Amino acid sequence: MYFDELLKDKKDFSFPPSAKTYLFSVQFKNCLLEIKTNSALIANSIRYIYRELIVNKDNKADFLPITYCYFKDSGQYIITRNGKFAYSYKNFPESVTRFDWMLMSEIVDNNRHLPIIHASSVVKNGKAVIFAGKSGTGKSSLALIMGLEGWGFIGDDIVLVDKGVNGATRAFCLGDNLARDIIGKEVPHIKGTKRGKNYLYIDPCQINIQIISSVLPVSHIIFLEKGLKENKLKQLTPAMTLQRLIENLFDTSNYFKEKLDILIDATEKASGAELIWYDIFLAIKEVKEFISSG
Repeated sequence: MYFDELLKDKKDFSFPPSAKTYLFSVQFKNCLLEIKTNSALIANSIRYIYRELIVNKDNKADFLPITYCYFKDSGQYIITRNGKFAYSYKNFPESVTRFDWMLMSEIVDNNRHLPIIHASSVVKNGKAVIFAGKSGTGKSSLALIMGLEGWGFIGDDIVLVDKGVNGATRAFCLGDNLARDIIGKEVPHIKGTKRGKNYLYIDPCQINIQIISSVLPVSHIIFLEKGLKENKLKQLTPAMTLQRLIENLFDTSNYFKEKLDILIDATEKASGAELIWYDIFLAIKEVKEFISSG
């Protein structure tokens, strides 16, 4: 903490002269970031995770500079935002997780006009399946287990829904994807490997999941709830799907009309369902049958 206090008054965060640096311009809608790092691991993961968002910098545009730098002499990982100190760590995994969270926050904060849904997502055949619901309803577990079974894993925390140039509703998922790619393919935030009463506890450091980073068309939206004795999947009408999406929005106070237009489009083109589940493996089976039925 004392080191952090000293850094707040530091004016020069220049990279070490001998360090090789990597520079990326990343844009998602209203969010423009200029990311600089001297970590080859960070650079390779940004190329992979944000590959569809990397752009040629327009010098007229106002890109926000964010840096992640390792200072060998002090053993510190320093993160800055707009030239000012933001965070410092001596632990590499913690620094990566914070840096990932920082990029995610910038994308969200600069795109408040888009529907931001508390959800996870997987992909099959180039189309996104969204699992929405309250905390503890199995969004992450469902997506991770399906990822283990060969589905592409997009994200397990936040989904931004957008309307593409051709009118197709698209999803871009945010989560710990950058950190997952670097730290043993998964961030260790789900502890243990034992089977629980109703679902499986996964140790993410022990698994290898294909992370997909794309803005993808949405084919299915499934709302999760925990049940007591049985699994039950019920298909929803577009109007019911719309109402449930609104209930799962992070923010309904700003740009609500713009968000509503996008969500109406999403519910007209994607199939909606409610899944009340007791056994997560039977739940996955029902999800697959629902998706394969079209």
